[in-house]
Amino acid sequence: MKNQIRSGVVLTEVCGEYLLLATLDASRHCPYVYQVNETAAFFWRLLEQQFTEEQIAEKVAEEYEVPVETAQRDVRQFIDTLLLQGYLLPEETRT
Repeated sequence: MKNQIRSGVVLTEVCGEYLLLATLDASRHCPYVYQVNETAAFFWRLLEQQFTEEQIAEKVAEEYEVPVETAQRDVRQFIDTLLLQGYLLPEETRT
């Protein structure tokens, strides 16, 4: 399944720290700033490229040399967190 990033949410790097920033209308639906680590920033960039969750897990497994099952669990946890925080659109609200 592809996940849709909320319009107005961007990933930026400031002083070596990765931040998700909610701009414009997005700031009404999620925190203004959410700090993520380098691995999560890698996940996010793949979400930006509209890879499916399964494709992201495969790329993560390859990049970090971990079992696919571990990557799947970590990607699912990241996506669940982003959905809960409001940075990704729930499936039922997508257009």
